[in-house]
Amino acid sequence: MLRPLVLLRVAAAFGLALCLPLAVAQESGRLFFDPDHLGIERGVPKAYNVRLSPPPTGNVEVALSLGACDEEVQASPSTLVYTPHPADMPLWHEVTLTAKADPEEEDEGADPDGRGEEEEDGPCATFEVLHRVTTTADPRFRGVRALLPVEITKNRAPRVVAPIRNQELDPRAQATFALDQAFYEPDGDALRYAATTSNHLAAEVFVNGSRLDVVAGHRAAKTLITVTATETQGLADSFSFHVRVGALIRVADAAPVPEGGTATLEVVMARPQGAAITVPFVLRSDGRPTTPDADAGDHGGTGGQVVLAAGRTAASIEIPIADDDAIEPAEETFLVSLLPATDDSYALERAVGEVVVREGVCDRTPQVRDALRRTERCTEPTVAALADRGALSLESTRLATLQADDFLGLAALEFIDLTGNRLAALPPGLFAHTPNLRVANASGNRLQRLDSAIFAGLAELVALRLDGNRLRELPPGVFAGLARLIELRLDRNPGAPFPLGLTLARIDGPNFAPPPATVRATVAPHAPFAFRSALTLAGGGTASATAFAFAPGAGTSDAVTVTAPAGRSVTLMAAAPPLPTTRCVPGAMPCFQGLRPVAAAPLLLFAAAPTVQGVVANMEVAGGETARLPLGDVFAVVDGSALRYRVMVEPRLATWRIVDGTLLLTAEETLDEAAAVVTVIASGASGLEASVSFTLTISPTLRGFSRGWRQALGAEEGSPRG
Repeated sequence: MLRPLVLLRVAAAFGLALCLPLAVAQESGRLFFDPDHLGIERGVPKAYNVRLSPPPTGNVEVALSLGACDEEVQASPSTLVYTPHPADMPLWHEVTLTAKADPEEEDEGADPDGRGEEEEDGPCATFEVLHRVTTTADPRFRGVRALLPVEITKNRAPRVVAPIRNQELDPRAQATFALDQAFYEPDGDALRYAATTSNHLAAEVFVNGSRLDVVAGHRAAKTLITVTATETQGLADSFSFHVRVGALIRVADAAPVPEGGTATLEVVMARPQGAAITVPFVLRSDGRPTTPDADAGDHGGTGGQVVLAAGRTAASIEIPIADDDAIEPAEETFLVSLLPATDDSYALERAVGEVVVREGVCDRTPQVRDALRRTERCTEPTVAALADRGALSLESTRLATLQADDFLGLAALEFIDLTGNRLAALPPGLFAHTPNLRVANASGNRLQRLDSAIFAGLAELVALRLDGNRLRELPPGVFAGLARLIELRLDRNPGAPFPLGLTLARIDGPNFAPPPATVRATVAPHAPFAFRSALTLAGGGTASATAFAFAPGAGTSDAVTVTAPAGRSVTLMAAAPPLPTTRCVPGAMPCFQGLRPVAAAPLLLFAAAPTVQGVVANMEVAGGETARLPLGDVFAVVDGSALRYRVMVEPRLATWRIVDGTLLLTAEETLDEAAAVVTVIASGASGLEASVSFTLTISPTLRGFSRGWRQALGAEEGSPRG
């Protein structure tokens, strides 16, 4: 380190003067350096300043000597001449040192932050420049000499040696700090200082040379101030400190508390205030799904207030915890949130504290409680003991109901046995806290239904036994995510064997949209094993795969692309899911009993839309007579499928019916000429439609001689207008 070296060398240089009488020592002249030590790089000139004190009254010459390092380091100038100068103006001379570059030196070991290895030791790795007064007209400087320590090294970054501690200020107060005391520059380089504040409302920062001024804002707040020192070649170091202004308040977490105890949260203020401060608070949930929440029945309310007395910096919030008989998790949490001030009287540094209530297991279902406790008295197991439990047997304990939270805290549970009981249902979320469960046995109960998500999240489950119950159906998706299952027993249920059926659906558009089509198959309930369902196409076309593939526990297959010639409809069919080879005997796997595969209903793709073959001319008919329009001449469909028709007549001046593909329009009798618009709509198998409209003109009803004359001329009923 250079600073101890500086002190020793200067003391040695002035040793003779220190031994003189006090009056002589006070009048003796001295040499001062800026900086008082120096680190130089090879081939890079580095300057320092030399000053005489007090200012000389006559000419003074100072000679520089590098001793044995004179050939390796050059000093310019080698002689300093001082002339008389006013006492109020210090006199400085600049000296530049240059160490010769080593042509064989390599930079491979250089450290980019400037803190790497120093130069290899040599005779001039560390040396001193001797400054000696050789000629003086001022007797005070006769015999004066001083040494400047110098190191030849790579450029190094400044270092933090005395960082500023966290500060607590009153509003509008100001604090000043000397930054040159906080940093040390090992090479003696000049430093530039900069400072930033994270919250300008809390405090502003001003840097003037090496002085830092921190000016607090007008209200309580907190800020982080970061100070950086940078040397001449850009290397830097920094530190940060907090500034708390005014009444800055924080709350701590409470120690875990059992039922019937009292939760205590300490509220602390950074600086005492002249007047009491009242801080309101509310009780609320922590919002984390992994931590069950305490409710008003546990802590008895929604909030309150805490008072920090004048001149005091601490107070406590005390919340009694109820001891009830409710079945609750082994641990519950709630938060105590301090509310911000409605004025500027205080600010919150840490606004939220947590309370953990240790409920234990004594309020659980008795059979579960007895299986978890360690003694005949309900000695509460620790949270760690619950978390390490690997098996839980409730076989033949006359268990009729279970609570959703009975298995809370049993995160390591791998085996649970519920056989031979009276359970009619499993509550939703029963296994939500047992993610590592591998075997679940609920055979021989009275289960009538299952929640679709009852086994959700049990990715490690390998055996599930539900045989011997009263299940009549399985909800969709009940086996979703059970990718490792190798044993499933559903036999001896009224609904067994349960259908395992496929459904086909086009997912890129309507079924009748043009090709290609993207199709997926779904299975309900999700199949707890991998399988492939072979697909076939009727009517032509091709598919990108020969089967729909399902991963274990998946409800949706991989997508398949189906194409067909334009205008050609295709019927897609999928075979029933094949069951895996099953051997339900002890020690043999896999075992899947109680499922019945069902094939998918065919899916019709690319059904063509009807088209209009030509323009329909307007028609004329006499009242009471019938006009005919063959619809096969008007509409057509590419695949030749049958069409359905519907007709609209506005206004309703004619009735209609279709016989053998011909539209018959019978006009009402009228004394005056009338007209109606007829619209015919044709629908194909795809549901797509086409339509035409024309005008039906109805002439007055012909009677007697006029009608007979028309018939005699062989006029056709309903002939189009020329």
